[in-house]
Amino acid sequence: MNAVNAESLGKLFLSYPYKKYQLAVQKIQPETIAAYYANRALRASCIKYTAGEDKSLSAVITIEKSHTLSQSFGFPIAFVTNFICSDTQNYHAILSSAKDILDGYFLICRQPADNTAAVNALQKCGFYYVCTETVYTLDLDTQPQYSNDNFSRIRPCTEDDLDKVRTIAENEHTDIRFYFDPYFPREKTARFFSETIVRSFNNPSHRVFVYDGDNGPAGFITSIHNKGLSEICGRGYGSLDYIAVDRSYQKTHAGYALNNYALEDLRRGGCSVVSVKTMGSNYRAMRLLQKNKFIPTSHNIILHRTHTFDCG
Repeated sequence: MNAVNAESLGKLFLSYPYKKYQLAVQKIQPETIAAYYANRALRASCIKYTAGEDKSLSAVITIEKSHTLSQSFGFPIAFVTNFICSDTQNYHAILSSAKDILDGYFLICRQPADNTAAVNALQKCGFYYVCTETVYTLDLDTQPQYSNDNFSRIRPCTEDDLDKVRTIAENEHTDIRFYFDPYFPREKTARFFSETIVRSFNNPSHRVFVYDGDNGPAGFITSIHNKGLSEICGRGYGSLDYIAVDRSYQKTHAGYALNNYALEDLRRGGCSVVSVKTMGSNYRAMRLLQKNKFIPTSHNIILHRTHTFDCG
């Protein structure tokens, strides 16, 4: 095989067994998402692949540099965006073949928790465990219209709100995976997270809402309308991204109201399926999501790799 292409990548992605339940709940056809991921993989910064004896694609790893993270933390950071093998024996081999690329970055990799062969291969090549996350999914079409007495306190964020929103983000949102890795200083991580809210404010596909307390914003939530996925699937897909509430308002149901408001806004924008990623240790968020009828659809393990390592 001389080159990897969309067709061969699509076949490999289609054989991937670890997200079938999530795709079913999200009403996504496997063939559609395989083609979507295949075309994205071809645009990756770096790609390594191997072929089997029959010349068909048997393993692929793709890496995408994060310019935003790299600039914020001061060292080159990249994501392992795909790490898929048709045979579990190939995971270690493809990592070894990509070692020259891996060594150039601090790497972040998300893997399904039940793909133990991939996780073990990553750990043998210097990746280390950071945290576990759960993906929750809600079928909005099955839910009645949301209403809440506190909706009158919620409104779109304005530029004048951003300083207060950033302060809430830095002080109250403690369940960030970077906090669990000492290579990411807490102060820089808090600042990066608060700047993420500003980036959402300036992104037309994102929405930021604030919950007004007695003295201005006392909480916020961000949401995303995934227009690319919606377009190829013929159905509206969105996600809830970040939520934080000032501690003096954390027992006033402000978070529940923000969640409901953002979901209703996504529905008005044409979204019928909404997903959320949350850390496995964020029990308050998981209770809130389950209260809103979200169901868990997959579990991931987040691993980092920070130095050159002999993959053997």
